[in-house]
Amino acid sequence: MSTATADPPVAGIDTSVFLGVLLPDVMIMGDANIAGAERVLQALRDGALLGISTAMLLAEIKWAFTRHGRTGFEIAEQVLLHDFRKTLRIVDVTPRLAILAAELRARYYSRQNDISYNDCLYVAAALEARADFIISSAPHLLQVTDIKTIEPKDFPLQETP
Repeated sequence: MSTATADPPVAGIDTSVFLGVLLPDVMIMGDANIAGAERVLQALRDGALLGISTAMLLAEIKWAFTRHGRTGFEIAEQVLLHDFRKTLRIVDVTPRLAILAAELRARYYSRQNDISYNDCLYVAAALEARADFIISSAPHLLQVTDIKTIEPKDFPLQETP
C-alpha cells in the first residue's frame, strides 16, 4: 500500500487575497472573504497550497499601502519574497504573458465587466502554470471561464488530523 501524498493544488492568487489580510479595513470584500484569505495564506505557509502570481502583485500591494497612507509595505514585501518563497511563485511579466493577458482582456472586457490588464496577467500566469484554479474577490475575475475561479471564502478549510 502506498503512503505517498498527493501534490498540493496550485492556485493563481490575485492581489485581493493578500490585501484582505494586509489591509482588511480598506478592502471591500466582506468578513467571510477576509477569513478565507487568511485560510489561503495559512495554506501557503503550511505548504498545503502552491500559489502563482505575477510581479504586478508587488506593484498593486505597494499602491494600496501608498494610496491609503499606510506604512509597513517593506515588511509585506519581505514576507512575500522570503517567507513564501517555497510556496508562492511570482513570475515576471514576459512578452508572451503580456500578449496572453491582452487576448484574455479582449475576451472578457465589457462595460459590465471592466477587467484590467493586471487581472488578466494573473489569469494568464495561472493558465501558463496550469493552475487548478484562481482565488480572487474581484467580481470581474470571477467571471473568467478559462479556469475555475473561487472567492477566498470558498477556499476549503484545512482539515486537522
